[in-house]
Amino acid sequence: MSGDFIKRKTVIHRMNDTNLLGSLTYTTKAQQTFNER
Repeated sequence: MSGDFIKRKTVIHRMNDTNLLGSLTYTTKAQQTFNER
């Protein structure tokens, strides 16, 4: 049971990391677009 819980936590963490990376990339792109203007 604890192993399943850890696995679930890891998946959630991975999803959060992906969202964080995606928003970071979006922010960087927006910043570049803003600088080019």
